[in-house]
Amino acid sequence: MIHLSKKKNIKGFLNYCKSKCLKSVLNNKNGDMLKEISPWKRNKFLFGKSENSNIFVDILKTSLLKLTGKYISNKITSDINKITFDTSGSGNTKYTENVNKEILLCMHVLEYKDEQVDKELSYLHDYFKKIKSGIDPYALCENKIKNIDEHIYNIIKTDYNNINEFITYIYLYQGKKFRVILSILLKNILSYVDNTSSKNNFKFRNIQRNCSKSIKSTKNIIAKKKLSVINSPNNNMSKKQIGENQCKIIAASEIIHMGSLLHDDVIDESNTRRGALALHKKYGNKISILSGDYLLARASSVFAATGCPKICRRFAYVVESLIKGELLQMNLKFNNIEDALKTYFIKTYHKTASLFSNLFACIAIASFKNEKIIELCFNLGLHIGMAFQLYDDYLDYKPDQKSNKPILNDLNNNIKTAPFLFSYNHNPNAVLSLINKKNLSDTDINNILFYINSTNGMKKNELCFLLHIKRAADILMSLNSYCRITKNVENENSQKNDLNQSREALINLILNILSRNTK
Repeated sequence: MIHLSKKKNIKGFLNYCKSKCLKSVLNNKNGDMLKEISPWKRNKFLFGKSENSNIFVDILKTSLLKLTGKYISNKITSDINKITFDTSGSGNTKYTENVNKEILLCMHVLEYKDEQVDKELSYLHDYFKKIKSGIDPYALCENKIKNIDEHIYNIIKTDYNNINEFITYIYLYQGKKFRVILSILLKNILSYVDNTSSKNNFKFRNIQRNCSKSIKSTKNIIAKKKLSVINSPNNNMSKKQIGENQCKIIAASEIIHMGSLLHDDVIDESNTRRGALALHKKYGNKISILSGDYLLARASSVFAATGCPKICRRFAYVVESLIKGELLQMNLKFNNIEDALKTYFIKTYHKTASLFSNLFACIAIASFKNEKIIELCFNLGLHIGMAFQLYDDYLDYKPDQKSNKPILNDLNNNIKTAPFLFSYNHNPNAVLSLINKKNLSDTDINNILFYINSTNGMKKNELCFLLHIKRAADILMSLNSYCRITKNVENENSQKNDLNQSREALINLILNILSRNTK
């Protein structure tokens, strides 16, 4: 028997309660609950394991739950938020075997014959014509783009005029807002995703089911408490707060991209960027590198301000990934074409798709979506990023409209990309030798162009980015299946229209990758 007039015995009693009935709710390892149960000092209870078990049950039903009600609410709310923020796929932001499979989606294209390539290209072009609509994604998001621009400027501006001179010039590096518009449209679609439906959230469904079995039973009081906290409008941030955080994440991701471009221009010794003189050509390498570092630091502070370790960890990995991508495109030697192509796809993920995929995942995390939704968003960004970079590499070999000659920026920097790698079958030994060569002569470049023009290397490259676009479209359709419209008659039609517009605009924007004529 336990005498409860002494504090140490109260602690022992609570530990017994924890082990028998409230293990999933009460944590008393540090004796924290003793602060909340001081009224118990005025009472003396006796109980035994068998004959006094009813007293024990009564205590659980009444005194204990009443005295610790506030603790339970706070504990459950904290746990829910923790669970929500912990849903970042496997918990490891580095790509797993499944992600690796998505990255290497097009490895099999290497073995395709001409007829098979032509057949798949024809099917994909016909498919994209059917799903394309007349909605202009740029016009649909015009005001929201301005909002993101304001966030970007407010994040990077300083109190120092000499630094702001560089910042204003860097502001020109933003480009066509492709990633920003994609993110805005995804953010809008996610606002309709049902995070607690029976289809995709078994944990919350089971709580609801268990409560409904015996709603008046005190045995379900904890489950009912959990459910009320989960469904409480005060549990999560307001939609406005969530939207604002998502906008800041989108802006900060663009700042990471801008910072990486400053470093890239120095590494590649580029003369121009977006039609203007590159920053390092105007102000020098030192200013350009320091400015890039500054942008990365400012973006990091935004992610830290979210208070979500998962978001911070993902974007830390993005920066790591960008560096890996640069290292992977340096002079590596390969024993076979399969290793070279595999490394090329992984490099493409690191350099480009990593930012897309982790940004999309973080937009989902910031809106408290579950693991399945986060995974879908991650893969959506992955395939869009892969398609974007594969098409960029394709344009490098495509004749320029003005000069009718290929740009060959990558080849002149000794970077071998998909069109050349896919020309392997024309002369395997010669192509592999050129892949491993550190410095390419004019003769080498002419030979590479000859191999590409003599094979279906460009078509295989085209098939690769179309396959990634198709995969992205499929994922978007899957994501759409999780969307729910309010049953309110007044809002139903406007919500349906808004959701359909966002989905169609997102598909159109993905397909707009194919309409670019310049890198």
